[in-house]
Amino acid sequence: MKRPVFGSQRLPSAIPLAIPTQPVAETETRTVQYTLHGVSNQDRVFLCDDDVVLLNDIQSSVIVLCAYIFPLTDRNQTKKSVHLSNIDRSIVMMTQVDGSILAHRVTNSIIIARCSQFRLHDSTDSLLSLLISNFPVIENCDRLSFSDATEDWAFPPSGENRFSQVRDFNWFQSSPSPHWKVGTVKSYVDTYATACNLVDRLHVLLDAK
Repeated sequence: MKRPVFGSQRLPSAIPLAIPTQPVAETETRTVQYTLHGVSNQDRVFLCDDDVVLLNDIQSSVIVLCAYIFPLTDRNQTKKSVHLSNIDRSIVMMTQVDGSILAHRVTNSIIIARCSQFRLHDSTDSLLSLLISNFPVIENCDRLSFSDATEDWAFPPSGENRFSQVRDFNWFQSSPSPHWKVGTVKSYVDTYATACNLVDRLHVLLDAK
């Protein structure tokens, strides 16, 4: 049976929020920023040339940023940092972030990322599927699962993946933190059945060649 299409949308390259009035010298480094705010019940794949991306107030949506695992562009899109806040009942996939991901208030969601650093605050009931070279850090979080993005989503392996070496700033005992566990996409969907529809919608986007 053919799966329904949920109306994926490819966005054009984003326009920087601030445009310099004077030409930038070749030796000067310029960081530009793009914001995606207030998305509800939408599925989007987008590329942008900005170094810093802000994703705010995303609800019941599937967002794919910097896609390289299917041929949307001839060049890899990388970001220096991504900031997430107020992500609810959604999936956010970021396939190449050279720097850090900082997330606040992620609930009942799946975050999929290849990155160097990952910090999560004030979040619950979510899956973090990572390919990461440093220790993930969480604070004021509970009922989290961490999984290997190379197994769940076939991200190309790259050095040691420390997805399971989580540092919990609310747990300094020698015993394992009760706030997180190692899991998989399947185990997460088995626990949170409402995530099944989101995962199906993500596969629709990834299958759209």
